[in-house]
Order: sequence, then C-alpha cells, then structure tokens
Amino acid sequence: MLSISQENIEFERMTVRVLRGTERRAVSKWERQGWRIVSHHQGRLQTEITFQRPKKKMNVRVIALIAGVAAVLLVPVIVFGTLNEDRSGEAGEATSTPSRTDSAQAGELEPTKSADIAVDEVVTVENNAEFAALLDVADTCDSSVAVFAEKYRGRSVEFDGHIGALAPHGSATTRYDILVGPGDFDENSVRGPTFQLRDVNTTSDLHVTGDVPDSIGPGSNVHLVAQVDRYEAGSCLLLLEPVQMSFR
Repeated sequence: MLSISQENIEFERMTVRVLRGTERRAVSKWERQGWRIVSHHQGRLQTEITFQRPKKKMNVRVIALIAGVAAVLLVPVIVFGTLNEDRSGEAGEATSTPSRTDSAQAGELEPTKSADIAVDEVVTVENNAEFAALLDVADTCDSSVAVFAEKYRGRSVEFDGHIGALAPHGSATTRYDILVGPGDFDENSVRGPTFQLRDVNTTSDLHVTGDVPDSIGPGSNVHLVAQVDRYEAGSCLLLLEPVQMSFR
C-alpha cells in the first residue's frame, strides 16, 4: 500500500525505443539522470522501454510569483468565461474540463506526461556521409577509420557487406573471429575498413534472420546491423558487436 507522502508525489514518464542488444547502454544512460524503468517490451528489432521519475518541485518563490500573476488575471478570466456561457445559450451548464483537472479534483495523481524520445539513430550510408566515405577508403589502416570508431563508439551501423575470413577464436571449437568487408565479395577489389566480429558463436551471437544457408564462410554476402566497439591500431581492425545479420 502506498503511503500518504508517496500518493502526493507526481511523476513524469517517457518512452524510448532502442535496437535490441543496446538496451543496457540506454538504461544506464537514463538511470544516471534519475529515471527508473517502469516496463519494457521487446519487439523483433527494437525494445521499447518506459521510464518514470518524480517531477521536480517548483521553488517556493516561483510559486508565489505565479500566484500573484494569477490573482491579477483572475477577474478578466472569470468575466470572459461568463461571456462565453451567455453566447452558448446554455445557462447554468459548464463545459467539462480536461480529464487531468477532473482527476486532480478527485484527489488522484495527475496523468504523467509521455515523451517519445528518439535515441541514437542507426548510422547508414544514406543518412551519414562520414560512414559512406569510410566504406570507400582505399587503405584499411586509413586514419579516418580510427576517427570514426572514436566518434561513433557505441552507435549502431547498418550496411551491406561480405565475410572475408572466418577462423576459430583461439582454441575454441564453436566460437570464431569473423572479418567483414563492405559491399559484395570480390577477390580482386578490397575497399573500406576491415570490420571484425570477435569471439562469436555463429548460432547464437549473430542474431541471424531470414533464410540461413547450409554453411557460411569467406565469400558469403551479408546485411549487417552492429554496434561500433573500438579500433585496434596494431591490427587495423574495427571491432563490431553484432545486433542482427541476414544473408543476401
């Protein structure tokens, strides 16, 4: 049962949508700002998370100032309301007030406000010129790769690519390091950075959708959604965390 003090607390609410696999980062971000999870719903590609937090109380001086202004405006507001009643021809019948006023009169909490806040947009060649240029660099160790990785770390990218190499991760037998390049597989042409999906299980970690081929490996063309992890200067690898993969 709620205590009396809790019943008097007003909350504001917001809903955010994030790509599956990035929920933890989003929750951490909003919790640092005082928000707490109310509910979450996982869809096929996105997770919808609803947060709430207590509304900030208004400073006493500000309340007093607003009250003073309201007192000055009260008389003309009443007169205007009377004129409106006369024009409507419905004497003695007041227009119903919004539901939030009715709730307040009944001693209930005011409805919480809801804001659909857009979080980090998925980066594609269509909406990001830097990413389009990155996928076309001639040198996999180009300085722009490190710059992009630092600037967009934690963001999700989406692009058509291909598997250039697949090898066991260390001594593991079911986990692999997968190199991915942009565009279709072509032995005679290599452009763009070398992306790596490190230490992944091809069954559970790639989140494959659609038709799955009997085998995957060098030469497989894919469509990839992944989160930017970091750039390793020594190997010139740009590490990604897979969010979703499909085969083309």
